[in-house]
Amino acid sequence: MREYEGMMTINCEELEQGFSDLSRGQVDPQRRAALEEHRRTCPHCRQFSADTMELRLVLSELPKLETSPQFIFNLKREIHRMEGGQAARGWSFSLFPHPLALTSGFALAILLGYVLFQPATSPVMDPANMASAPDLIPESVEAPSVAQEQVVPQVITPPATPQVIRPMTAAPQEQFLLTQDAVVDTARHRLPETPGTDSIPIPVQDDLWRMNQVSTTPGGP
Repeated sequence: MREYEGMMTINCEELEQGFSDLSRGQVDPQRRAALEEHRRTCPHCRQFSADTMELRLVLSELPKLETSPQFIFNLKREIHRMEGGQAARGWSFSLFPHPLALTSGFALAILLGYVLFQPATSPVMDPANMASAPDLIPESVEAPSVAQEQVVPQVITPPATPQVIRPMTAAPQEQFLLTQDAVVDTARHRLPETPGTDSIPIPVQDDLWRMNQVSTTPGGP
């Protein structure tokens, strides 16, 4: 801010507020001269003036919006309606009578308060006494059985003693024959022979066919 003899004192804030009037030429000559002098000597106001003029130039190049022919008529009618205190068209709480609206609002508030702040019906238990109150457990919930929770120890069966199979001292046929009390008919049953004494049956013509044991071993009887 600077003072000149015979000239008004202008600061930056006053120039920003009066720049619009200055650009349109709507200020008196004395104030116009003071604004021009301050803008010439102040770098900040000089930059502000340049930016404002550039912005106005860009805005002037934008396409203009055309309003509806009924816009002015509708605007005046809306202003007249608002000044007359008429309600706008549409749904509103004013459709209901005021006593009914107030009564409904109080009833709704009481109902919501009863639902939200309803006291709990379940008994409040002290944590210290919860262990000594088993009868408060609901019937539908069964307490876990101690026997069910116990782990049954697994019984490990020792391996069975292996069965000792003793070797047979004689052939099965010989053992079978030795266990018989009756006399064994050698004509029908062939007894085992020692190695080297092979024999073949030779038929003998007689009253009955009999089988004689004839040795086929060389040097045998």
